[in-house]
Amino acid sequence: MKTLTRLAAAAFAGLALTTLFAAGAQAQELTGTLKKIKDAGVIVLGHRESSVPYSYIAQGNEVVGYSHEFALKIVEQVKKAINAPNLTVRLLPVNAQNRITLMQNGTIDLECGGTSNTAERRRQVEFSNSLSITQARLLTRKDSGVKEWGDLANKTVVVTAGTTSERFLRDYLDKNKTPITMVSAKDHAQAFILQQSNRAAAFFMDSDVLAATMARAKDSADYVIT
Repeated sequence: MKTLTRLAAAAFAGLALTTLFAAGAQAQELTGTLKKIKDAGVIVLGHRESSVPYSYIAQGNEVVGYSHEFALKIVEQVKKAINAPNLTVRLLPVNAQNRITLMQNGTIDLECGGTSNTAERRRQVEFSNSLSITQARLLTRKDSGVKEWGDLANKTVVVTAGTTSERFLRDYLDKNKTPITMVSAKDHAQAFILQQSNRAAAFFMDSDVLAATMARAKDSADYVIT
């Protein structure tokens, strides 16, 4: 099974973080995204709504998560770099399908989350250093009989649309002609709902996301990552 690298995605498109913070010493020479942020007095952070444990909505509609805390740390550094201590922070929901596009067209200035660093994406946006490393695996019911890929023949597997897991599974099925039906959900939460309602035998996604999803479920004892 492939190993996917979790990275902070598209950290200020076209500008590496090391360059970004070094530029703070000459704030009058700011260009690109930093100039845009400085001029607007606003930095827009793209965040996921159900990408546990990285970025998600908690009770009270508060955005929380491991990578979201990283994003807020970066914001504090940006404030210093552009000498804008009162910089406004605006949060904008994104998903796996639109996050790259919104970064490219300048709608968001930073997306820090579970966005895998791939060659295709590096041609579109800039990446920072890694936040974590994970593997793509299967979440199944303990009584499903699914323990490996061979057990999925003539069954349905759900993935999250726009993810590397979706791309990998589609390529795998095209190459191997395996009789597996793939269903794409709009986000991780919907994918798990499809599995809970027995419309999918397995949820194929990164193991850290699967573990967090399972841990938060009331029926978590019924599931296993395999």
